Amino acid sequence: MAHSTRTHVVGGIALVLILLTLGWSGAWAGLPSQVTPTNQWVNFYGSQTTFRGQPVPVGALVAAFDPQGVQCGEFTVTSQGHYGLLPCYADDPTTTGIDEGAEPGDTITFTINGLPVSPQGPDQPQWSAHGDLRQVDLASPTLAVTIRAVFDPLCITWHQSYSLRVGNASATIAQTAVTLTNTLPERTYFLPDRSTPGATYDPTTREVTWLVGALAPGQTVAYHLEIGTNSTLPDGGLITTTARAASAEAGEAAASASNTMIQCATPTPTPTNTATTTATATPTPTNTATATPTARPSATPTVTPSRTATPRPSATPTATASPSATATATATEAATATPTVTETATVTPTPPASRLYLPILILTGH
Repeated sequence: MAHSTRTHVVGGIALVLILLTLGWSGAWAGLPSQVTPTNQWVNFYGSQTTFRGQPVPVGALVAAFDPQGVQCGEFTVTSQGHYGLLPCYADDPTTTGIDEGAEPGDTITFTINGLPVSPQGPDQPQWSAHGDLRQVDLASPTLAVTIRAVFDPLCITWHQSYSLRVGNASATIAQTAVTLTNTLPERTYFLPDRSTPGATYDPTTREVTWLVGALAPGQTVAYHLEIGTNSTLPDGGLITTTARAASAEAGEAAASASNTMIQCATPTPTPTNTATTTATATPTPTNTATATPTARPSATPTVTPSRTATPRPSATPTATASPSATATATATEAATATPTVTETATVTPTPPASRLYLPILILTGH
């Protein structure tokens, strides 16, 4: 009887130890075949853990791995945004050639639902010593996507250009199978020849998609999208386009851009004068001797006197019955002889002056 009691006590203690281990680890629901429990472990937990930009959901599986990729523990989330306690088991040194888990000093990596996540602290994700408790919040990598409309407002029927950028916001985890999709606004159309090459367009969903591929930690790539606008868009209306980036590791991120449409006056074309080049023969100058006449002085007198005949006055005697008859003649000049001077030209040399003859009237008494 004592032996039976002792056996039950020992068995009960062993069962309690197993239950405590499994309960403390949060894995009472059953350990997967990838995890090999040992007699040493470090417990990890997180109270602000996110997955694809949202608090880690209930039912998500958090797994821990040693540097050799051996899974040393896991935990199924029972409270949104939290995980743990998750025991990461140590390697058993007594089992030669078998790696059951981590060793002191090892850096532990984590996944959520099979996708890599980044440790956010506050404690380091390190296997320290048996029984230690370490808070390591986790976050899946995220994508950063931006879109900007170049013109705002935009004239109706004009083209709109968008500048898009997609980047890996994680500093430690690469992202694969990244895609960038843009949904066009209604009453617009895709201009593939004016956009970044490589895009595909689905007219049913109005989606333009680029296969970005892999993005290294911190890497960002840029894209250009150009669309046309229809004349049926309302004046003052708003058009909005949404860009979405997605990857296997981060899920989806989205951003939108809007601009106002306005009715613009149709510009009147301005005629342009086009210069036409006409070949013109240029004459070659010929040296021709030109005789320059020299003015020959003409002998033209400067002063040409005109001789005007002056009528001779007639003396009409007046008879006076007087013993002494004295005849008195009164001469009356009918005109004064004034030479007329005509200047025709001044010519050098001047010929000798002509002599001037003045008539002299001599009166004689009878």
